[in-house]
Amino acid sequence: MPQVENSPPLPRISQAQARRLTRRAPWPVRLLTLLLLLQAFIYVTLPVLAIDWSLLPLVLWLTYVSEIAMLALGVLGLIAAIGFALLRPPAWLEAMLVQGLFLLLGLVVYARYRPENTGLYLLMLFSIVLVLYLNLGDVRQVFRNPAGAGQEGQS
Repeated sequence: MPQVENSPPLPRISQAQARRLTRRAPWPVRLLTLLLLLQAFIYVTLPVLAIDWSLLPLVLWLTYVSEIAMLALGVLGLIAAIGFALLRPPAWLEAMLVQGLFLLLGLVVYARYRPENTGLYLLMLFSIVLVLYLNLGDVRQVFRNPAGAGQEGQS
């Protein structure tokens, strides 16, 4: 390919990177990306709304451990959703890790506080659905075989 005089040289990418950039994610992966983004948004906004910012001296930080943990999980969930959108191979593991950690946090909050409202239960149900959805064959295949795009028929 001829170079134009004052243009920088084109970057060289490997064949595996080129295949990953040109292939399109199947619809389950795209839907899961949207669900992960929704979950990350919920995990980031709920703790920010729940914390009473006027009572936040350093002494009371233990009161808000669950909110801080949920906020951190929201950031991790956002990273996992971006990884899903870019079809990065570790994104599946990151998303599964976020779901497992949130379910653990939900169990701890349930055991400690026994909340009366159904919000925690709905968030835990949402995480369980995402775990089941993450284990679909189409989703796992995309992240199990990142370099071999031509091997869809093999298992």
